[in-house]
Amino acid sequence: MWFPVTLLLLVGVAVASHDHGWETQTEYRYVVRSRTLAGLDGLKQQYTGLQLKGVLTIQVKSPDTLLAKLSDTQYARIHKTLSDGPETKIPEQMLDYQPLSMSGKPFEIKLRHGVIRDLKVDRDVPMWELNVIKGFASQLQIDTQGENIIYRKSAQIPEDENSSLMYRAMEDSVGGLCEVMYEISPMTEDSREDMHQRISLPQSHNWKVKKTKNYERCQQRQIYHHNVNDPTKKSNKQDEIVSVS
Repeated sequence: MWFPVTLLLLVGVAVASHDHGWETQTEYRYVVRSRTLAGLDGLKQQYTGLQLKGVLTIQVKSPDTLLAKLSDTQYARIHKTLSDGPETKIPEQMLDYQPLSMSGKPFEIKLRHGVIRDLKVDRDVPMWELNVIKGFASQLQIDTQGENIIYRKSAQIPEDENSSLMYRAMEDSVGGLCEVMYEISPMTEDSREDMHQRISLPQSHNWKVKKTKNYERCQQRQIYHHNVNDPTKKSNKQDEIVSVS
């Protein structure tokens, strides 16, 4: 069961020359969104869950240390028929967002070759807030150097700077330690033009990075049961419950 988790851009000919996309002593601000849905077989694309959004501010202290803070966090309940499954786009005006009260305390992200190795939070931060932080922080993880790569014959090796690249890696996030497929390809002129209308891109080589997480291939997996009538009833049909983070 594959689910795309994020779509990010890496800017520059060589990411390593820019500390994996992070400029030291620079502050970045992102509008981040996360959706967690559960669906049961036989309910015709009926899903229920939550959608979160907020502002994530990142201060780059060094190539391997990020200081981050979440603010203006909000949530909206979802109980709809989604024709395209969990990826269905829901217009913002159709969601009833409510404030999500969080501590707003800063947290520290430790990196190694672009991969998150440690997440340090205040000891007073509750577990539910820590899980929200983990979910948003995992979107920042870009393993472009194959730090956690799974070596397979199907992996694509680029021949030059205009070639595409595809490989799999194991990554840890709030959903568990699961397999992630990376697809890295040069941006076309059309996609550059479309993206340039939303954000400013430097005049250099730009790459599109797509991450897709496979929740059926996990060494460690968190399973959440939502509105199950009898949680004590044993069943081997794990596919009856679909969880997306």
